[in-house]
Amino acid sequence: MSVWRPVAIQPVAPSQIGCRMRENGRPRVSTVVSVHQTMRRTRSSKSFAMSSKLRASGNVCSFAMGGASLLRRAEERKGTRVARLASMRPPGCWPALLALFLAAPALAQPDRGAFPLEDRLQLIVLPRSLIAIDGRTGGQREEALDLGEQVLSQRADGRVGIALTDRRILAIATSSGSFQEARFARGEALATEPELGDRVALFVTNRRLIGFDGGSGNLVETRLGPREFVIGTAIANSVAIAATSRRALGLSPFRGGFFEVRLGLDERRTSLTASGDVATLATEDRILTFRAASGSWEERTLGLGH
Repeated sequence: MSVWRPVAIQPVAPSQIGCRMRENGRPRVSTVVSVHQTMRRTRSSKSFAMSSKLRASGNVCSFAMGGASLLRRAEERKGTRVARLASMRPPGCWPALLALFLAAPALAQPDRGAFPLEDRLQLIVLPRSLIAIDGRTGGQREEALDLGEQVLSQRADGRVGIALTDRRILAIATSSGSFQEARFARGEALATEPELGDRVALFVTNRRLIGFDGGSGNLVETRLGPREFVIGTAIANSVAIAATSRRALGLSPFRGGFFEVRLGLDERRTSLTASGDVATLATEDRILTFRAASGSWEERTLGLGH
């Protein structure tokens, strides 16, 4: 019986805080002494002052006692309410709710390539520059063109925008700080038209395979070896795949970069498809599946009669 099993892959590289203290001191009490004051008046004044102080202190004490009494009543009411809630709680309910709350993030894994994204980028070509308007953050990014450089084409899809000039490839993603570029070497040219998805872009030249990772906003590339050529490509919303005469490469916007698996010299390719965030390469001997969410390849060997 043929079963699915993982395939070994290899990622392809591209002050002191000051504080002030206020000096505390006793308030000064000014005392006025009258020379012509009689002893009786002095005694009566002292008695009156002492009685006033006693009354004031009695009011303060009564106010404090009243406040403390109110606080005690509030605490008693609060304790009674908490006890009522505790008595109303069903036994064993809170542990189950806590476990469900902790497991919710693990269960709610979004299908990141299940549906297409709305276009969030606009590219505007000016005589001397290229402007990208980010509909997600509301910002604008401008890339100056070289003297005599001409923009041949520009496209935007989902969170990715690309532009081709006669000298380089320009790409940008939403929330990116600037355009990313890949300049053409002498004698290098595009072999096929660029392919664009919601989060990825793929460029095939006569010397390199260049991908744009919309997740990180970076261009990644891998060079073709001697006598190696690209047989076919496929792209979807969140994945891109390319098959050469020696290997298969998957591009993931979630894991970053290309991920490749080797192909046999006599292994004939029959189909190459991509949808959502999954791409499949079928040969006469096996089926290879690339998952962009994990950046991994899986294979299923085909037996006789398939």
